Amino acid sequence: MRLLSIVLVLISSVVVASECALDVDTAVIMALTSSEQYGIKSNEVCLAQEKRKEVQSALYPQVDLDAFWLKNYMYPDAPCAAYTKDYYLSVGVNIHQVITTFGRIGSAISAARKGEKISCYQQEDTVMQLRHATRLMYYSAVFSERTLDILEGSYNHVRQNEQILRDRSESGRVSKHDNVKIASDVAARIPMVNDARAKKEAAMETLRSHLCVEGDIDLIEGFVEKHPLLDPAGLSAKLCECHPALKALGCAVALRQDLVKGKKADFYPTLSAFANWKHKGGGDRCCGGGALDDWGEFGLAVSVPIYSGGQRYHKLRQAKIEKNSAQLSLRQAEENLFLELDKAIIEYRQLRSTLPASQEAVRLAEETFSLSQDLFRSGQLSVTDLNDAELMLTNQRLKEQATLFNISVQLATIERLTGWWGGDDE
Repeated sequence: MRLLSIVLVLISSVVVASECALDVDTAVIMALTSSEQYGIKSNEVCLAQEKRKEVQSALYPQVDLDAFWLKNYMYPDAPCAAYTKDYYLSVGVNIHQVITTFGRIGSAISAARKGEKISCYQQEDTVMQLRHATRLMYYSAVFSERTLDILEGSYNHVRQNEQILRDRSESGRVSKHDNVKIASDVAARIPMVNDARAKKEAAMETLRSHLCVEGDIDLIEGFVEKHPLLDPAGLSAKLCECHPALKALGCAVALRQDLVKGKKADFYPTLSAFANWKHKGGGDRCCGGGALDDWGEFGLAVSVPIYSGGQRYHKLRQAKIEKNSAQLSLRQAEENLFLELDKAIIEYRQLRSTLPASQEAVRLAEETFSLSQDLFRSGQLSVTDLNDAELMLTNQRLKEQATLFNISVQLATIERLTGWWGGDDE
C-alpha cells in the first residue's frame, strides 16, 4: 500500500518537460511504474490468487443442471419396442458435496496459499532488483558526469598553463620545446574529454531508456554522502529475515511438503454426499405431455483406490524428490547470498577506510598544482613537471570519485541483500 501511494503521488505530480530533475528515489519509483517485469510479477500475484480460489472451490457444493430431449423417429412395431415412445424428455438438478478426502483437498489448498505467498515474495524481489539496478544506473550517470567535469577541468588547467607560457614569452625568450610540449599536452586532453563526453551520453541514455524518459535529465543528487559503520551480524540477520528470494524458496519447500501430503492422501478413500432431482418421462407429444414424472434420490458415495499400476506411488516419489530439490535450492541460495553480503561488507569497509586518504591526496595535489603554476610563472619549473603535477591532480580527483562511486554501489548491493539502506543512517 505504501508503494502504491508513492506511485500515485508520483504519477499525479510528474510534469512532462524538456528537462527532468531527478533524484535517486524518484528514479526508483519511475523505474517501477515503467517496468514490464514488475507488471508481469503483479499479474502473477493475481493469477496465484485466482488459482488459490479455484482450489478452495472444491470445499463447496457442486450443483449442475442437465436436460435431455430425444426423438425416436423410427422404431419397429415389435414386442421389444413395446414401451418405446416417440419423445423422451429429462430435466434435473444434481448436487455433489465432498465430505472428506483425508487431507487431499486440505493439502492442495495449503499449497495454493503458499504459491500465492511465493508470487508476492517474487514481486518483492523484483522491486529490490529494480531498485538496485536503478541506483547503479543513476550512480553510473553521476560518475560519468563528474568524470567529464574533471577532465574538462584538466583541459582548462592546461590551457591556463599555455596562457602562462604566453605571458612568459612576452618578457623573454621561451624555448621551442616548451611551446611544442604544452601544445602536445593540450591536444592530449581533447580525446580524453571527448571519450568522457561519449561515456556520459551513453550512461544518460541508458538511464533514460530504463526510466522511459525523453529529453534531458538533471541529476540533482550525487553519491551517498553518509558512510556508516556496518554491523555484519545484524546485516546477516536481516538477510535471513527480510530477503524475499529466501522467503520464496522457504515457502517453496513448505509447498512441496504439502504436495507430498496430498500425494499420500491419494491412497485413501474419498467420501462424498450426493442428491438429485429429475423431471422426466416419455410420450407421443414433443414435450412429453402428462407422462412426465418427478424422480429424486440422495445418498453417500465412497471411492476407494485399490490398484493403479503404481501410478500413485511414483507420483508420491516424484513429489518427495521435488521437495528435496527445493531444500537444496534454498541452501544454495543462502550460501550464495551470504557470500555476496560478506564480499560487499569487506569491499565497503576497505573503500570507507581509503576515502579519507584519497580526499587528502586530492587536497595535496591541488596545493602542489597551484605551487607548480606559481613556480612555472617565475621560470623555476619545466613544462613537463607542471604537466605531471596537473595529471597527478586529475588522477587523484578521478580516484576519489571512483571511491565514492564504489561505496555507493556497495551500499546499494547491501540494500538489495538486506533491505537496509545505509545512506539514510544517522
